[in-house]
Amino acid sequence: MYFLSASSDEEVTDDEMNSNVWSEIESESDGEFLEDHGIVEQFRESLVRSLLLGSSSENLKPGSGQQSTSQTKYKLVDHKLEEIEESARNIRRRCTGCYEQGRKQQSREASYAAAKKTVLIMPIDIVFINRLSHTINLVKTRNNRPSRQIANIHPGGSVSCSLPDGWSGNFRHAGGTGGITLFEVSVRANDRNVYYDLSVIDGFNVPMKVRAPDGTRLKALHRRARDAYLFPADNCKTHASRAGKFIVTFER
Repeated sequence: MYFLSASSDEEVTDDEMNSNVWSEIESESDGEFLEDHGIVEQFRESLVRSLLLGSSSENLKPGSGQQSTSQTKYKLVDHKLEEIEESARNIRRRCTGCYEQGRKQQSREASYAAAKKTVLIMPIDIVFINRLSHTINLVKTRNNRPSRQIANIHPGGSVSCSLPDGWSGNFRHAGGTGGITLFEVSVRANDRNVYYDLSVIDGFNVPMKVRAPDGTRLKALHRRARDAYLFPADNCKTHASRAGKFIVTFER
């Protein structure tokens, strides 16, 4: 609390009082009210003029058992300054609370954005297993790109492959006659799902089985396989899944 003393028999002019009061206020507060919250500037005219200058009409006589006019003025100012200081503390608390709340919200948003980005870039893993008696020449074809052989899987062997977001295409065995059995997959190309299917539209050359991350199982063991695409508009054979590992097995 600010206490501004004055002798009861000392003559102090209104201008001196004005100057002394605010010198004391600003020296004690180091201008924090003014810079931080604008309270000093707000009350400088209204407080000083109404309390210090306006109160000069009071008839309080020294020596009559009552306080002097100057002392009364200082007490009024001191009381007002207590109110100002409390207001400043409340403002600081509110500002601090808002700041902390804002920081927490920013932190939550940043965490959400990072998690969302992680989901977007997380690849899909596919494990190819050969349980046939001959080697599988695994060919990978991305839509609108040239096909390329990525592995020779010997009997009993396996190989893994990761696909990024937006990848669409198929995998097949390059060999045999009479057509091609395809494992087709689209990785979050249009929405958050991974779409996949088996297809024998172009014929059949090797038996394939698929186990999706959600446990769905498909198989194409011959050219009339019910789980596989049999003709171009056979869209009920397309399945959707989330992120995870696909197991594609070449077996009967």
